[in-house]
Amino acid sequence: MDVTPQNSAVGAPVVEPPTGPAAALDALLADQTPRHSRLKVSGPHGRPVQVAYAVIDCAMVGLVGALVFYSQSVIALEPPALGTYVPVIFAYAVLVVLSCTSQDLYRTPRDRGALEETLMVLKAVSLATAVLVLFVFAFGAQGITRLSVL
Repeated sequence: MDVTPQNSAVGAPVVEPPTGPAAALDALLADQTPRHSRLKVSGPHGRPVQVAYAVIDCAMVGLVGALVFYSQSVIALEPPALGTYVPVIFAYAVLVVLSCTSQDLYRTPRDRGALEETLMVLKAVSLATAVLVLFVFAFGAQGITRLSVL
């Protein structure tokens, strides 16, 4: 009795690599195209850079908060209490850092485009602002106006 396997690949053609100009182009693309794994990272990276990004974000929130406080004190006849704005600015800075962390914005992958990162920052800051507005109006913070939150 002759037993031969049903799924054997008998007589399968052997494909030879191309020769001539196509082979030279394939070799060029395979050898000289920069890949993400081949890119060398220069400068400091890792946790110190992530902490620096978070500190910069906190400093920018503090700067904008001070600007809002100053503009409120110039516009209003009665200047707002500093003790009301400082906790809100601090809470907003914490919310911005947490929101940016949840979006992985403190990591800097090389494959993320500028538009994609801009949209992620917009989403993170919008989320932090929405949560701040909820906290301000849910807890009835006196002295914080809607204009200053905006």
